[in-house]
Amino acid sequence: MPYRPKTELEENAMEILKKRFARGEIEREEFEERKKILNQSN
Repeated sequence: MPYRPKTELEENAMEILKKRFARGEIEREEFEERKKILNQSN
């Protein structure tokens, strides 16, 4: 599989996800699930 650098959008999505988790807006289970989905799009 060829290497593809992350786009700004994907990085921003991950940053938003981390911030939402840190603020307690989402539970760990949802955080982990969304993280997997974002990582699959790389």
